[in-house]
Amino acid sequence: VSSPDEKALVEATANLGLSLISTLPDPVDNETRRLIIERRLPVEDKDTVTEHQRQQVDKLEYLSCSGSNSRSRTLAQDKAVEFTLESLRTLVYCTRQLSAEDYHQLLADHRAALSSLGKDRSVALKASMLKIESGLEIVGVTGVEDRLQTGVKECLQDLRDAGIQVSVTEQYLGRSLLD
Repeated sequence: VSSPDEKALVEATANLGLSLISTLPDPVDNETRRLIIERRLPVEDKDTVTEHQRQQVDKLEYLSCSGSNSRSRTLAQDKAVEFTLESLRTLVYCTRQLSAEDYHQLLADHRAALSSLGKDRSVALKASMLKIESGLEIVGVTGVEDRLQTGVKECLQDLRDAGIQVSVTEQYLGRSLLD
């Protein structure tokens, strides 16, 4: 976990008994990473003399995702808007419980979308992600201050003065970089 907002999400989910297993690049959006989070329940191992506890994965399937407030507009929208207006980097963390059958069906559909080719791939991936991200329950919203590094405003002004256009990503829409 490399950013303050990811750290906040991982710490919040740890309070719910979830553990970060790994991070993977998103197959649709190269700038996005998927945090793989797993719920584990402690189980006593009476056959060992060590004090360590074994971990057993909960038998229930959970789907969890995080994304910018533009992707996860639901019950926490007011708080997400408030954080954005305060110029905070805003992420919404969501989850839903799935049966094993539903989980495997979503996984099969997504794998099929990943194996599609050409324009069909993009359409199939978007449809798959809409299915995956539907019916989610808001667990929390984070708002993390993301200050610009020293000299960024001056550099942007120099680029502008030189006639170079600068694009601003969605996460900075609520900010005025050149003020």
